[in-house]
Amino acid sequence: MQKSNRFVELWHHPKNGDAGYGAATVNTPTRAMKTFALPSLVALFLAAGCGPKLAPSNSGAEGAAPADSSVVPLTSLETDVTAQAVDDTPSPPESDVLTEAGVEPWIAADQLPWETWYIQYLSGSRIGFSHIVVSQSALGDNDQIRINRTDSIQLVRDGKKSQIEVALDSLETIDGRLVQLTETTRMAGTSTETTARLVRDSLEITTKTDAAENRSRIDWEPGNWGVLGVQAILMQNPMEADEERNAKIFLQRMNQVVRVKLTAGQPEVTSFPGGTAPTLLPVDVVMMTEDSGLRSRNWVNEEGVIVKTITLSGPPMSTFLVPQEQAERMDAEIKLASLKQSVVDFQGTLAEPPRTQAVYLVDASKVDPYSFCSKNTNQSVVSISARSSQV
Repeated sequence: MQKSNRFVELWHHPKNGDAGYGAATVNTPTRAMKTFALPSLVALFLAAGCGPKLAPSNSGAEGAAPADSSVVPLTSLETDVTAQAVDDTPSPPESDVLTEAGVEPWIAADQLPWETWYIQYLSGSRIGFSHIVVSQSALGDNDQIRINRTDSIQLVRDGKKSQIEVALDSLETIDGRLVQLTETTRMAGTSTETTARLVRDSLEITTKTDAAENRSRIDWEPGNWGVLGVQAILMQNPMEADEERNAKIFLQRMNQVVRVKLTAGQPEVTSFPGGTAPTLLPVDVVMMTEDSGLRSRNWVNEEGVIVKTITLSGPPMSTFLVPQEQAERMDAEIKLASLKQSVVDFQGTLAEPPRTQAVYLVDASKVDPYSFCSKNTNQSVVSISARSSQV
């Protein structure tokens, strides 16, 4: 059977104890159907550098700016998004000419440290932020850089909040080749740590959860890009209108090397939260995984930096480049809301303090002290002798 690249996207509503927060299913007819819980799929799109909307709608792609609420109720998402069949999904890149890592630096040494902050939206409501820092490697090697990325996402379902925290630490060469990485994901009380290390012509991967450990290995080609592949390609040589590029990029969320096609359009005006509308170059990105595909549209500036992204498949997400103080303020709001919901449960009974008794002996030379010691207060007076009493 000839392989089909047609996507079928649909949303599943949890029933009868289904643990998912809602699931998105992406299917290709010649392969098994793959289903992701929504929090995992959100994290997947962050890892892929993707972010915002299903095929054009009135609430996000290029129209009105997202609402400024702090979290999005998933119940409204489930009622707004319906099953869709996308027939015009671009095919996987067919060109054998690849933009490869290892050819030239994608970032100059005098640009380091390079830092960006992004705010994430889901269905037009703000859900979290991403922070990326590219710095010189502490090993002192001018040819190596360290990439640190932090994603903090908060989802709400039936009034209950679910927090996703993803921390990525990747060591790479300045020309985009992966050396090793560690990614830690915390979600719904569980923790998953993935480490990957390049050994000759293969990438050795270890994934640890709270209950298990899994080891795997994938073949590796010298021209494969690391975790910031799309951004690195765009910054290395900014694309021009109507230009097309193909590459292979490691997608750590799926532990796969994916084939990627980048297609630039014509410069256009696009909207941002706050009412600004700069003219930017749109670049459509198609990532073909082993059994599914991810599509997004990115708007880049003259330096090739991604400043806005919307998803064209999967959950309707959008990402916007913002100043540091705006993202940090959102981080503080999320942490404060979490603290307000924290409850410390004290159980058991407090021990009664031990009873104490003070005893005084009063001796007199001429009178009996029993006669003038008050017996109406909270004390007891006992006559010991004609000249002595105990109080």
